[in-house]
Amino acid sequence: MTLTLYLLIQRRPVTAYTKVILISFVSLIVVGCATPVGINPVDIQTGYQLNTESALSANQPSEASKTVLRRNGLMDRFETEPAKVLAELHAGLKPTDDEDKLFTLAELSLLHAQNTGDHTWFLASAVYAWSLLFPGDASAVQLKASDPRFRLAYDLYNQGLAQGLADPEKGDNGEVDVHLKPGNYRLP
Repeated sequence: MTLTLYLLIQRRPVTAYTKVILISFVSLIVVGCATPVGINPVDIQTGYQLNTESALSANQPSEASKTVLRRNGLMDRFETEPAKVLAELHAGLKPTDDEDKLFTLAELSLLHAQNTGDHTWFLASAVYAWSLLFPGDASAVQLKASDPRFRLAYDLYNQGLAQGLADPEKGDNGEVDVHLKPGNYRLP
């Protein structure tokens, strides 16, 4: 039997100390039951846009890439020094089974190339996407077709290759030409 109940049964006056303990206990229970996370409902279109935004559609990383950046403590640094963050991610890349980092490198390289206009980063994006989609000896994990990154990886490859091989000089009508010529291309 609790102290408060005992005091009520005995019909003794409740002391100030007992009141403070009782109020503190009730307050802790009320605060402990409060929800720490809130949910804001959105319509279907907004939810889909938030779920599918990427370097190709919104000029910002997808949620999958943001997760890798957060996991490695690089989210804030990517805004200020993207080339260094990309170098760190590349240095930490495992030889196999590292599709999360490969995808992130492909997407963030393309995003960095879009922001700087440096064609070497477009080509790096294509190389990372290719490595993700077609692992060298086929012993590594390849993305499943149901993985949302699968289609985006193909698009990153196509955009990276096209933009990386594009002639930096635009024509009179604003169109960009892609000249396919053999040779070695520099990567960052």
